[in-house]
Amino acid sequence: MNSMRSSVPRWLDWVVRNSKPKPDYSAPPKPEPTRWQQPGPKSREQWINFYKWIANSAAPKRTATRTEAPAIFIAVAAAPKLADMQLPSAAERLSQPRMPRGKYIAPVKPPHPFRPQINRHIIPRPERSRPAKQPVVPCCFQHVDIEAEFWKTIRFPVSKAARSYKPTAKLIELAQPRSYPPKPHCPLPPAADLSPPKRSKMTREQWRNHLCRLHYLALPSQRVLAELPRQPMFMDCMCS
Repeated sequence: MNSMRSSVPRWLDWVVRNSKPKPDYSAPPKPEPTRWQQPGPKSREQWINFYKWIANSAAPKRTATRTEAPAIFIAVAAAPKLADMQLPSAAERLSQPRMPRGKYIAPVKPPHPFRPQINRHIIPRPERSRPAKQPVVPCCFQHVDIEAEFWKTIRFPVSKAARSYKPTAKLIELAQPRSYPPKPHCPLPPAADLSPPKRSKMTREQWRNHLCRLHYLALPSQRVLAELPRQPMFMDCMCS
């Protein structure tokens, strides 16, 4: 038996398993729609059957009604109104206040100039003498000089805080007239001095070196001399 099993090749099982044809798969048939699942509008007969079904099956079910006891109504006299009651003269007199007074109307607050809250700890408040009362100005003047004299001699009271006030440096700077061009935010760097240096008299040694430099610059270039064609020192005259 062992020899027979060993003689069977290993691939025989794979061939037997994969050589069979594949089973044909067919989709299951779709169920036919009922008369209520049919597409499209209903016919006249279908509507008649539908209303018959509603009349029999869709009606509400009747439940057993409870036997309720008859309602009993008890007549109760209405309470008398306060307007219909006639108070006696003593009660009416005692219900009135001893010292009747009208409704309290708060006086109009005087207008104060706007003072914003600069510091959260110090709350600015208007002074007792501020705002000053407006001066009495006559409706008309007989002459222009009289009007000018009136406005020239008029004086307004100055507060005590304004007398002892010391302005800050920033406030003084803002009070100055505006200058053009405006003041730069950052200081500008100093302008570079591009003028040539002042000439000075050369010494004997500097003058000697200067002459040597001029003599060297006056010599022809060695590169140009090397590129020129070489000519013999003594050439015969070719014109004879």
